[in-house]
Amino acid sequence: MNFQDIISNTWSKEEIALLEELYGVTLLEAQKQFLAKGFNRTAKAISKKKSKLRAKNNIDNKKSLCANTTIDNQIHIPLSSEYIETIKSAPIGNKTTLVVPDAHISPKQDLSRFISLGKLANHRKPDNIVFMGDFLNMDSLSSWDIGKEASHGKKYKEDIKAGIEAIKLFTRQLDNSYKPNLVFLGGNHSQGRIEKYIESHPMLRDHMNLEEDLRLKEFGFTYIPYKKFYEIEGTLFTHAIMNAANSPISSKNIAPLISSLVAKSIVVGHHHRLVQENYFRFGANDIQQILVSGLFSSETESYAEDAANAYWRGCCLLTHWKYGRFDVEQISIERLRELYRPI
Repeated sequence: MNFQDIISNTWSKEEIALLEELYGVTLLEAQKQFLAKGFNRTAKAISKKKSKLRAKNNIDNKKSLCANTTIDNQIHIPLSSEYIETIKSAPIGNKTTLVVPDAHISPKQDLSRFISLGKLANHRKPDNIVFMGDFLNMDSLSSWDIGKEASHGKKYKEDIKAGIEAIKLFTRQLDNSYKPNLVFLGGNHSQGRIEKYIESHPMLRDHMNLEEDLRLKEFGFTYIPYKKFYEIEGTLFTHAIMNAANSPISSKNIAPLISSLVAKSIVVGHHHRLVQENYFRFGANDIQQILVSGLFSSETESYAEDAANAYWRGCCLLTHWKYGRFDVEQISIERLRELYRPI
């Protein structure tokens, strides 16, 4: 009897192949994938077939293990369904994502870090590159500086010009044949300050637009508005999580607060610290991973110069080894400059 007969005489080879590919996802997500492929299978039916598939794999692996084990050299490997599912679900392509946290670019700032960042991206060739928001500091629109000496001479066009220059320095390092998925998230400093300024100056509504002014489509970026989410391999990406008052949440222990508000693994910016924590809830298929991604700038804003901050400066490279799961490689700005000199 062949493999398909053991599972079910009514399932096609294409359905069996899809079932194997979706081992690491939730039943709801698996059902969506089946429907997208034109296969009308319920979550209950998919669950039943997964159980049979696990049982079949268990039998085959035990037979293989016995065939290669001598009496004098016996070994024991736990062949539980959990073990089999981990091995089966791992290859979702091992896609990689370069996470670039808040850059807080301002005019006259040294932007050479974007040359090093581009060289890193071109060398490691991540599938996705996500700029996590607050790409620009947008000093010209800061409500804190309006009417103060600090605001003198600051111009919106100069902020935008600095941002475009940083993007050019980055993209110029990429080979023409390398086409990663480029994602640009809006943040409270960049998009947020523009929107707040337009509320007070409505005549500028058609003249200030972060996505258009930075020419993001021209550079190949997908723009995700501030407060919205982007998903890669079961992991969410957003600049910051909003509270009930529609403002970014804030806490010394930020990770558990994020976990209480989000159902999936997630990467966020905004907080400038590097935080990695895992959470588990009964009924979930796997742990939830939280990554607060740090700061991609060597400078400290004036309001934080004398504060007891724990800013981490650099970028992170994620490997998505399973749906909603990722490994993290940290690359500080100092090490980035040493590895990929901006010359």
